[in-house]
Amino acid sequence: MTPEERSQAATGNASLIAVEDCATGERLGHVLNMLRSGFLMISTRPIAEDSRHRLRLLAGGDAAKQMIEVTAEAVWCEGSDFSADHGVGFSIVEVHSGNPAQLVPKGLGGAAP
Repeated sequence: MTPEERSQAATGNASLIAVEDCATGERLGHVLNMLRSGFLMISTRPIAEDSRHRLRLLAGGDAAKQMIEVTAEAVWCEGSDFSADHGVGFSIVEVHSGNPAQLVPKGLGGAAP
């Protein structure tokens, strides 16, 4: 994610997107900002920079749940000054199922992965 993309605030569905590790099923956190090329996740633990993860993004309520699987690379990770949480910037490397662009609020940029 470029600095310009990170500065664009996402709204709408992004606050409802849970992030799980596909290999373990562990919930890693939730999406704070979403763009077509990547996302900002709030996590309870740090994620190593430059590490790749196969992730499942779960959006929506029980009636209309969307599931998207991607491989994403952690570009940066920083602890919060206000809580024990960590912000993690991910770049989407590969889409395995679904379409991450469907989770991006209209009007936000970023090239499709």
